[in-house]
Amino acid sequence: SRATLTALQSQREFQLVEQSVDADPALHSQYTDHVPVLLLDGQVIAFWTVAAAQVLAALDSPVGPMEVPLI
Repeated sequence: SRATLTALQSQREFQLVEQSVDADPALHSQYTDHVPVLLLDGQVIAFWTVAAAQVLAALDSPVGPMEVPLI
């Protein structure tokens, strides 16, 4: 997941922010069964497997933000 996102940073400008599900009780209760989970503007766009095409489509959407947390 991290490798895919890092490679995509050469194609699109975005900031990758990683957070540990195990370190945050709220994240743990919400996402523990879906790690890794990728959120874009607080919306889940991928979990378990992060596909480059899926990430690019989300980033190219009209409201595509510049910060992508990988939890």
